[in-house]
Amino acid sequence: MDELDFSIVIPTHNRPKMLVEAVESALAECREGGEVIVVDDASERPARDILRPLRDPRLRVVENPGPHGAAGARNHGVLHAKGRIIFFLDDDDRFMEGYARRVLDRPEQGCTGDYGFAAAKVIWPGGHSEVLSHRMPTGLVAERAALRRRIASTGMGFWVRRKAFVEIGGFDTMQQVDEDTDLCVRLAARGHQVWYDADPGTLVTWGHGGPEGEASQLTTATPSKLAANCYLRTYEKSEGDLPAFSEARWWLATRYIRRAAKAGDIRRAQKFATGQRPVPFKLALLGYWAFRTLRKGLTSDPHRAKIS
Repeated sequence: MDELDFSIVIPTHNRPKMLVEAVESALAECREGGEVIVVDDASERPARDILRPLRDPRLRVVENPGPHGAAGARNHGVLHAKGRIIFFLDDDDRFMEGYARRVLDRPEQGCTGDYGFAAAKVIWPGGHSEVLSHRMPTGLVAERAALRRRIASTGMGFWVRRKAFVEIGGFDTMQQVDEDTDLCVRLAARGHQVWYDADPGTLVTWGHGGPEGEASQLTTATPSKLAANCYLRTYEKSEGDLPAFSEARWWLATRYIRRAAKAGDIRRAQKFATGQRPVPFKLALLGYWAFRTLRKGLTSDPHRAKIS
């Protein structure tokens, strides 16, 4: 396989209008030495038909035979990718002008990194916008930085060197959501350095419910308890590699408790906290669980619990 400088992988499922906009933004960023790969994840109307009018030699459309879902589709895209660097773009997002060039020009500035992401400009229902940022300067993120500073969703202009991606086994296809956090945790655990761009790299559309026949967002369509289970799995997979009293372990554990509380899964969150070791860590988590439970107005009685 002839290697290219970079590939832009776009998984898609039943978003014909948004897909065209996403692909057009990717092609605008696709200078010489790059390609755009669209992975059709069992769309009712084939992506190949939707994109045929574009007629661009840099664009390839492949069908995902499975496993289906965001993680499986992205892995399939990387399997077909020729680029040394892989960008991921969701089919309901767009690249900001010049973002890919900023990333690809980093080596010329003496900068390195194995994966990276950027701030994102978010468009909410009604048209108002805001910038989602990690509030850090552009550059390499220090290895001693908190784990949450090295974690990002694929919607934040996420990119990774193909070698590092393959080394850790790609996305976990068992994760229906939170697959991006899980990937970043594994990259960070292997010592891979992360690059952050403080300027927005993507234009993200949040909160849409499938207008004009477009599919709903996975993060909002996924049942809340199933999403909480994915958060729990992210923690359990990494727990053994984290020091007992580390910031990273605390952050991953408490984010699961928060998610479980929102899902009304109070007893399971309590059981999770009770089962942690050592004892001081368990007691701290039980205190956090009690705080989240009271804050959300929930009780351990499942018949009285409410989802806020």
